[in-house]
Amino acid sequence: MGHNRGMRQGSIKKRTDGRYEIRVTAGLDFKTGLPHRISKYARTRTEASHLLKQLLYAYDVENLKAEDITLYEWLHCWLESLLPNKVKQSTFISYRGYVENHFKPALGKQLLRNITPQILRSFYRYKREQEGLSAKTVINMNLCLHRALEQAVQERIIPNNPASKLNLKNDSKPEIQVFSRSQQEALIRASYGHRYGVFIRLTLVTGLRIGELLALTWDDIDIKEKMLTVRHTLNRLQSVNSTGPKTEIVISTPKTKNSCRNIPLIDPALNDLLAWRIRQQEYLLLRHAMISGQSPNGICPLFIFQNDKKPQGLLRLFAL
Repeated sequence: MGHNRGMRQGSIKKRTDGRYEIRVTAGLDFKTGLPHRISKYARTRTEASHLLKQLLYAYDVENLKAEDITLYEWLHCWLESLLPNKVKQSTFISYRGYVENHFKPALGKQLLRNITPQILRSFYRYKREQEGLSAKTVINMNLCLHRALEQAVQERIIPNNPASKLNLKNDSKPEIQVFSRSQQEALIRASYGHRYGVFIRLTLVTGLRIGELLALTWDDIDIKEKMLTVRHTLNRLQSVNSTGPKTEIVISTPKTKNSCRNIPLIDPALNDLLAWRIRQQEYLLLRHAMISGQSPNGICPLFIFQNDKKPQGLLRLFAL
């Protein structure tokens, strides 16, 4: 039998196929003037109850009282309904990892109103001492939690944010190890024997990050002014959509404004790039001819470091 909770609160009903249907009335459909109804499905009653709470928050049907919601229910709702499109995909994936892998197993069943600074300090201490997480990881976890709980404060679900009352300190930064002059010279010599050696030499003279390098297009190179412009970064990230591939290639802007920059190119680096462009065009022309049996007038590749339509060669080479 179905379990009805009233139109304003939503309802749960068991279907003949064994699944549970969750229905929520979410305001008005302004096109028709009728109530806007949303239906979702779950395999178990417990899952249906969780989903109902998330829908109520997501569509702001009727505020649930703080004593009715657990920490994980709020974090999951915040991730799926309130956070998307507000942060970069890489940040969203990191936050989802913190929630699912750390907060949910240890604190997920705790009522949201019962989370205190003392509990969080003990939790983070356990993560540091027993699980060996770095101070930076713990700080990032708390930044995620603070952001989620601040939303709960703004919506008057909890009176204050327990994650804001912590004084988490980062470890001293490790000393950066750099190549010596002799090591750089040996690396440059070895790079001439590798197909992507130009990548190694360009990185040495520009300090580009791998993601920045992979996102470079030929439009980012001003040959006349001998200037390289960093506008994007390319990474392989976990997919946000769980129904598709597990990972996807994402091209986005750098996280900070200072990462978007112009880098002067010395003559050897520019000549390296121009020689690479010729080899790249020859390869793509040959590949096109082998596949289509035709000789095109010309092919202008988009990415500097690519074999075909995507820069997959370097992605595989550097395991991105």
